[in-house]
Amino acid sequence: AVRLSPGDPQTQYAAAAALEDSFEPGDYERSLEHYQRAAELAPHDHRLWLELGRAYDRRGESEKAEAAMRYALS
Repeated sequence: AVRLSPGDPQTQYAAAAALEDSFEPGDYERSLEHYQRAAELAPHDHRLWLELGRAYDRRGESEKAEAAMRYALS
């Protein structure tokens, strides 16, 4: 779906969520890339920024997580 609609933030989000639940090597990292892209494509959608913040938090990147969540609140 991402290949058909790379500029759709919801498609990027769906790919991120699916990859996050995968057990394949490298999929967790690819998941974060899709969360980042989704947030970039929809800068005013607070839900995507919250998910990006959670993804950073799960990776232990607390500063980036806090920044994304603060952006979501603004």
